[in-house]
Amino acid sequence: DEAQDTSKIQHNIIALLAGRYENLFMVGDEDQSIYGFRAAYPEALLSFEKNHPDAQILLMEENFRSNANIVTAADRFIQKNEFRHKKNMRPTRKPGTQIKEIEIKNRKAQYSYLAKMAADCDAQTAVLYRDNESILPVVDLLERQGIPYRMKNADLTFFSHRVVMDISDIIRFALTPWSTELFLKIYYKIGMYLNKNAAMEACRCSMESDCDVLDAALTYVELPAGTQKSVKAMQTHLSNLINERADKALYRIVNFMGYGDYLERMHVKDTKIPILEAIAANEPHVERLLLRLEELAATIREKEYVRDCNLIFSTIHSSKGLEYDTVYLLDAMDGVFPETVIKDRKRASQDDLKLYEEERRLFYVGVTRAKNQLVLFKKEMGTTFIDELMGRESLKPAYPVKTTTPISKQVQTGYGEASGRKSKKRIVTESEYLDKLEEIQTTGYVKHKTYGEGRVESIAGDILLVEFPQKTVKCKLKFMLEQGLIE
Repeated sequence: DEAQDTSKIQHNIIALLAGRYENLFMVGDEDQSIYGFRAAYPEALLSFEKNHPDAQILLMEENFRSNANIVTAADRFIQKNEFRHKKNMRPTRKPGTQIKEIEIKNRKAQYSYLAKMAADCDAQTAVLYRDNESILPVVDLLERQGIPYRMKNADLTFFSHRVVMDISDIIRFALTPWSTELFLKIYYKIGMYLNKNAAMEACRCSMESDCDVLDAALTYVELPAGTQKSVKAMQTHLSNLINERADKALYRIVNFMGYGDYLERMHVKDTKIPILEAIAANEPHVERLLLRLEELAATIREKEYVRDCNLIFSTIHSSKGLEYDTVYLLDAMDGVFPETVIKDRKRASQDDLKLYEEERRLFYVGVTRAKNQLVLFKKEMGTTFIDELMGRESLKPAYPVKTTTPISKQVQTGYGEASGRKSKKRIVTESEYLDKLEEIQTTGYVKHKTYGEGRVESIAGDILLVEFPQKTVKCKLKFMLEQGLIE
């Protein structure tokens, strides 16, 4: 049973055991193969007829679990996969409730909605997600409000991830600027431009002179003028962030202190940062954020599993084989789930296609856990899987697309040149910049002097991808503010 989760080696062993008598019976569905990370080999099912030419293949195409609306949509979605047997799932139940889509402006809007739903949850309801970290902001809100829930197979790897640890270390150094141990962990991850010898010398002088590490670097270490300027700037940033709201301080670390640039240089994904931002939004300062991360880790580690609680949190992997009256799918948006959208299959590699189709199968499994009600969080742009499930085609994914077309050909870069003149540059304060960014994140819109009002599709560091009435434009927020191009 569950033959789609069998590895290649296990299939070879099975073939040896079956021997010349071919006395073999297997049950499986390659559309539900979601354990590639455990070496599952669904290709064996696709080549079963070839490897066992006398075998009889029986298709079980009736779905007895979900209502007809869910089954029809799920079948339409999975038909787009190529590595599968030709088959169609048919519902045995009546249509029942329609699939519900909840319009949201951004990822954070899901969390407050789920918190309100959880407060009045009086029927079996599961919130399913691809990665364990997706549920952390919801857990944070429910714990603050004392709302009950149960979590299947909780995971703590988020709290020990290098990005979370790095940001925690930067905050700790801001709070204890004399710590040479913390300094050596973070100095090359933010924009100080110190080499290792200078960093070690600064630590030595700090310990000998009993002063803060950056004071020692500026006072006792011979540094180039540019490096001195960078160190002074970091000193200011570190001093300021301890007095800011936690989410603003986090934004400062990633976008002003150079940590985001470090992640890009090291090719490290920044997917943990939005989760941190959501948790930080509920904390008054960074010291409280550090404590909250410790509290959440302890809560998840020690949480008692209450079997009769109606509200269940689970990864889709852990929900395999289970069913729930109502299912909410969390974070089904481009850049998260799926992590990358492949639009041109002909130009994609076989490995990329296989990974993408497994993500599609994972989404299919999540959808088909729902018996009576399926609820999806729908952003206006960038929810490819949801659009395909509902019979729509996503016009533009919000995150990277596997394509051979250069990004410059897909969108016009709108740093102000379209105005046909150079505007006079003005000084933009850090507070003004952060306030404008917060406004854009809240409203999802910007008003450009040349292009008019545009909808923000994505934000990556300082760069906005904005859909204006006539074109989609890539914009640098700071540049536009300096040039007076947005209101």
